[in-house]
Amino acid sequence: LLIGLILSIACIFCSGFKAHFTILGHLPNSDLYLDIDSFQRAIEVPFVKVVRYSGSINYATKACFKNKLCETLGINLLKELRYHESQNENQVNVGKKNCSSHLSNLNFKHLVIDFSALTNIDASSIVLLTELIKDFNKLNVQVSLVCFSTRLIEILIRNEFEFMKHIYPTIHDAIGFREKA
Repeated sequence: LLIGLILSIACIFCSGFKAHFTILGHLPNSDLYLDIDSFQRAIEVPFVKVVRYSGSINYATKACFKNKLCETLGINLLKELRYHESQNENQVNVGKKNCSSHLSNLNFKHLVIDFSALTNIDASSIVLLTELIKDFNKLNVQVSLVCFSTRLIEILIRNEFEFMKHIYPTIHDAIGFREKA
């Protein structure tokens, strides 16, 4: 029993570390979004970052998920939040000099996360997704989650995920909805 438990935990960690993100670009004249590193004709949509996550998210891998997402986007989320907060304080205190030397690395206003290759999600991961959406919203970045399987949507509903309105069936739908808004 102990060996089985250890192997199960090891499998969870291994699957979390094998998981990865890919930046997707739009293939002109189509509804397809493909890996920009593998398909030269795929181009990124201006002011939109589309990333595909492959793997699972659970209590053991949720920190890895967040770190790899930020690494893929080329940002330090904590620094971005601090910078944004200091900018808001400076706007309130107009007379004070801005002491922050950090320049924001955000070159997008919409983040689309494709979960078509997501295999599993648990309750603690849903809390993480909620916090991520709130953090990006503070940075004036809209977050859309796309391509969840029916089973995973049921898990989100059962865990009362508060951002169900941010879920779209396809990447093209999420980007099209944002452009109309």
